[in-house]
Amino acid sequence: MAVARTGTSERGGTFWTEGEAISILLEREHQIKSEILEAGQASIENARRLDENEIDLAFMASNWIGRAYHGEKPFQQPIDIRMVAPANCGAMFFITRANSVLRNVRDMVGKRVSIGPEGSGMVQHIHTIFGVLGIAFEEFTPVYLSFEEGGKALEKGEIDAQWQCPYPNKVMKSISERLDIRVSI
Repeated sequence: MAVARTGTSERGGTFWTEGEAISILLEREHQIKSEILEAGQASIENARRLDENEIDLAFMASNWIGRAYHGEKPFQQPIDIRMVAPANCGAMFFITRANSVLRNVRDMVGKRVSIGPEGSGMVQHIHTIFGVLGIAFEEFTPVYLSFEEGGKALEKGEIDAQWQCPYPNKVMKSISERLDIRVSI
C-alpha cells in the first residue's frame, strides 16, 4: 500500500482538519495509507518539508506559495512547488471574551494579542495586515502561542485577543464551547 505524507498545521487547525478529511478519502476510496504530519509553523514549515522530501502534499496559505516558489522572504531559496487546489478561502478573524471592549483591529493597540507561533505564516499575515493598517508591532504586545495555547491564555485572561485561522477550525469550536467569546473580522 502506498503512503501519502501530508503536512498540515497544529492539531485542530484549519489545515489539520482538511488534512484529516483528505486522509480519510485517500484510505477509504483509493487504499492509500495516509500520514498526517502536524506543523506548528504550517505554511512556512510545510514548504521547507516539501523541499526536503519529508512530505508529499502540503497545506499552505496561497500567499506563501508564490513566495516559496520564488525564494522570497521568509524563504532562503526558491522551492520547486506547485499549487494543486485551493482548500479554503475563509477570512482571518480575531476573538475576544464576549464582554471585551475590543471591537476592531485598531482597538488592539496597547493590548496583549496572541498571533500564532513565532515564525509561522500566521505571524507573517499579522505583520502584513497591521502594516497596511499602520499599526506597528511596537504598538501592541504580540504573544506567540499556538491556537490552542492562545485559547487557553484568553480563558485565563493572560491575553486580550487571539487571531484565529479560517474554518473549519476545531480549536476555535472548542474554545467557544468553554468560553463566551466574540468573533470580529
